[in-house]
Amino acid sequence: MESQAVPWSVGKVRHESKLRPRDRACEQLIGYIESQDLKPGDRLPSERALCEMWDLNRTTLRYAIARLASLGILVSRLGSGTYVAPRKIERALQSMEPFSTSIRQAGYEHTAEVTWSGAFEVDEVAARDLGVERGTSAFGVNVVRYASGIPVVVETEAVLLDACPGIVNCDPVGRGMLKTVIEDLGVHIVLGEGTLTVTYADAAEATHLDVAPGTPLFHHQARGFGSTGRVIGGFRQFINPAYCRLTSDLTRA
Repeated sequence: MESQAVPWSVGKVRHESKLRPRDRACEQLIGYIESQDLKPGDRLPSERALCEMWDLNRTTLRYAIARLASLGILVSRLGSGTYVAPRKIERALQSMEPFSTSIRQAGYEHTAEVTWSGAFEVDEVAARDLGVERGTSAFGVNVVRYASGIPVVVETEAVLLDACPGIVNCDPVGRGMLKTVIEDLGVHIVLGEGTLTVTYADAAEATHLDVAPGTPLFHHQARGFGSTGRVIGGFRQFINPAYCRLTSDLTRA
């Protein structure tokens, strides 16, 4: 049988087929970062300027920005613009160190804004999360923690007042509530348990973290137990994954 000629033209057509506009936009963004030697935290030109520079429509550019944001290359800040993604804050889920320590270890300056603190009676939601009776007396603090001016986590911590009555005379903001009761009050926390889920920013969380409502967030929640098995306190954190990477230290039982 006579062999047929290889249809090179087919291969050539496939090889020279054009990139889709949104894929080309991704390459253009990456090329711009490299050519301009942009560093983590540097701001890109406005969407309008980029569209004019590359003759793109806004929909195509926004797709490319969202795609690179999902890969951890870019990050968008509501009302501010698009930036080269900063280096991630590494946070071990089992760590008893305060979140402020993780922020500093990543090379950022840590600051905190206290949005609420004081004694309160545990409501139905807190009672479920902490595993205590509704109406139990507790002391809590709600803090927004910043990494060099960027809000990265909204954190609520609480301890039971009958287990830690001296907490009202302490300042737990810098070190965290559980670290404070261990170091200042001599309370022993021997066991912890927690959960990690993905949630979506509500209006309050979006405002605190400077993101759009509905933005995916890590929700880390945990509680600590004393030597007698009773709950000492717990926390819940809403963490922006654009700036934080969570890790877990697994040990063999």
